[in-house]
Amino acid sequence: MIIKSFLSNRSFAVLYENELSQIHYIKASAPQGSILAPTLYNIFTSDIPHSENTTLATFANNKGIIST
Repeated sequence: MIIKSFLSNRSFAVLYENELSQIHYIKASAPQGSILAPTLYNIFTSDIPHSENTTLATFANNKGIIST
């Protein structure tokens, strides 16, 4: 329940030159900057399917999938 509440109902807005955008809700991702972020990222991305014709390249919080 604690992790669910940590990941639910998150939103963001952008402030640019004293103008604030509308609020948008985040549908998926692990929050950055928290102590749980690396663990949650690993959980979210650990089950990405791959086959012998697929290469999964990762660096920090980025993933690239190359398939032929």
